[in-house]
Amino acid sequence: MTVASEPRAASDPRFSAPRFSGAHVPALDGVRGIAILLVIAYHFSVSLGILGVGNPLLGFFRFGWCGVDVFFALSGFLITGILLDTKDSPHYFRNFYVRRVLRIFPLYYGSLLVVFLLRLALPQAGVWGAHGTLAAPGSLLWPLLYLQNLGVYLGGPSLSGVTTHYWSLAVEEHFYLAWPLLVWLATRRQITLLAMTAIVVSLLGRALVYWHGSNLEAIFGLTPLRMDGLAIGALASIALRRQGGLEAVLPWARTVMVVAGVALVGLLAMHRMMHHTDPAMWLIGYPLVAMVTAAALLLSLRNGPVARILSLSPLRWFGKYSFGLYVWHPIIGVILLHSHVALVPDGAGQPAVVLAALATLLIDLAVAWLSFHLWEKRFLDMKRFFAADTPRRLPPEAGARIGAGVETVRVAGP
Repeated sequence: MTVASEPRAASDPRFSAPRFSGAHVPALDGVRGIAILLVIAYHFSVSLGILGVGNPLLGFFRFGWCGVDVFFALSGFLITGILLDTKDSPHYFRNFYVRRVLRIFPLYYGSLLVVFLLRLALPQAGVWGAHGTLAAPGSLLWPLLYLQNLGVYLGGPSLSGVTTHYWSLAVEEHFYLAWPLLVWLATRRQITLLAMTAIVVSLLGRALVYWHGSNLEAIFGLTPLRMDGLAIGALASIALRRQGGLEAVLPWARTVMVVAGVALVGLLAMHRMMHHTDPAMWLIGYPLVAMVTAAALLLSLRNGPVARILSLSPLRWFGKYSFGLYVWHPIIGVILLHSHVALVPDGAGQPAVVLAALATLLIDLAVAWLSFHLWEKRFLDMKRFFAADTPRRLPPEAGARIGAGVETVRVAGP
């Protein structure tokens, strides 16, 4: 790849580079809210099925796995926008990485410490996976190094313990490590080509893996196979900064949302299977979810039905606490519903199981709320010392109409 020869502040003239990444758009919290609600629905539907609750609706909620793909597209969209808008900043790398560390590390490594202490306190709980050696799939070494997806691949989800869901955080962290340097080195045309290449590599990689009959349950979270969602979000962010800005991209966003949305619904209707390793989901379901998400993100910047729905207060509430909910709720859920100290004994009736699941959900919400206000927020407040050096504003049509303020965008999320 050729290093860009033009000054970083004066990139390709086809890009007008409106500054979107410095404003708070309420609808984006709504996207996070939908994503985390999908993930929670997925995990609880799986748990209830394991515990013997038979209800046809549980099969539908299995589609909640796509919440992770929503998060990937959102991260690609927001992170790429921030990097493009601050590319000419003298503190480009410092500000980006310090802000990422302040958002992610306190909760991430704090939760790993809690898991370690719980494992010491409840060694016979039966939910810690195989952790006899540092290389074992349930060892905390994998998440400590942001390699949980590799640990899952080597040992399978059943042996990875309560931090199995950290695989997606590993994928995002790998994106955070590589993408800023690539954006800084490349022209915007090259960045576009890189994102398109990442999509093709992911799709071909998954096709080859499926063709060779690999264990999809274990391998589906490896970073090279999951880059397409992040890259699709990145492409939407790049398109938003081309000449013509939001006005030019909105017709395309509407078309993509309709076509990809209809294709996704049709896919689900034909296969009648919601599992994330269904071949149809594995091959084309992931990018379809990302395309619908990317289109919704663009449409949310203009007043309309999409922005109004995504700005609903309940969705924004869940979006605000989405990172904590993603980190804590599987840990709490597995311990309270599936361990040797679970709230309900083996063989309990369906009413008791449902009540235990509802109690677990309430505890999840409370822990995420407390985690944010008593721990995470202390570090988030420090991000103001590492604000971007370049002024960034939303154009009028994407600001006042949807109640956007002028505060920093909250870009973190699983």
